[in-house]
Amino acid sequence: INQSTNTMPPIQITGINTPISPFALGTAFYRMDDSAACFELLDANVAAGGTVIDSARSYGQSEYVLGAWFAVRPDARDQVLLIT
Repeated sequence: INQSTNTMPPIQITGINTPISPFALGTAFYRMDDSAACFELLDANVAAGGTVIDSARSYGQSEYVLGAWFAVRPDARDQVLLIT
């Protein structure tokens, strides 16, 4: 993490055309009844250079929260790599 800018410089991984952040944001505990707080975390992650988001059906409502976030932030879908 770049201490002066509080951002994550991207890394390049063989086989992935776009550079990605070195850390993934996990969404295991995201819930629709707390979606506003989840949106804040997702927005802060992207603002800090985060480009990888981890989700799974077994994480409960996380995929619903991400779907709602992408619906109100359509440009975000082109900025992140969603791992599910």
